[in-house]
Amino acid sequence: MKKAQIEIVGLTVIVVILAVGLVIALTFILRPKIDTLEDQRQNIRATALLNTLIETNTDIQANTNKQRLKEVIKECYPDAVACENALKEPILNKIFKNQDYFLIIKQEPDDPLMIKSHNDLQNCLGNKIVTDPVVIVASPKMTVTLIICSPEFQTSIV
Repeated sequence: MKKAQIEIVGLTVIVVILAVGLVIALTFILRPKIDTLEDQRQNIRATALLNTLIETNTDIQANTNKQRLKEVIKECYPDAVACENALKEPILNKIFKNQDYFLIIKQEPDDPLMIKSHNDLQNCLGNKIVTDPVVIVASPKMTVTLIICSPEFQTSIV
């Protein structure tokens, strides 16, 4: 082999090594953020809170028997105004004082119904805790998801 051919082969090897290195570096750079242990703990706490809330008895309507929160949700869904009146002031605002939250109720195949504190969801992107969906009706499937706009949420259960 001539000297020029050897140099071209050497440059080709260097380019291949750089390309492989670049691909490996990009996989680490573009990998989605892995939840830290603290993020996982916050998610577990928030999901446990939502499960507890769903099963909690309420007396939000005068002169009625206490109902579980999931029964209140089933009765008011899909009327957004009725759900907001039944859930927001009497329950959610008391629990999540000074924190923004979003309670998303979804029954397949309908669009989700969202009850929010007062801010838009875009205001807490990247700074939120999202619970796993909690099933409150099996068929047709109805789920409730809670989004808390805070890196560390605190509740005030009254």
